Amino acid sequence: MDNAKRHLPGDVGQSLRFARRRRGWSFRVAERNLAVSAGYLCHLERGRRVPSTAVAEVLIAGYGIDGPHAERLRSLAVPDVGRWWSPPP
Repeated sequence: MDNAKRHLPGDVGQSLRFARRRRGWSFRVAERNLAVSAGYLCHLERGRRVPSTAVAEVLIAGYGIDGPHAERLRSLAVPDVGRWWSPPP
């Protein structure tokens, strides 16, 4: 994976932060509700990590992201192939 793919563009991380805060969720509440660690969510919001396809879908559904923001997050996500983690049913 090239270096550009390992980091989210800053505006996407800011959009994730806005979506979490719009719900009134702290990192810990988001962690509990989304089953994604608070540390990982923090890295995503700061653009230090790129979500897997599964995590992107969890974020989209859990935060209520739609339209072009959802499509952009999906387009930046990395495939889940070979990952041990999967979102809860």
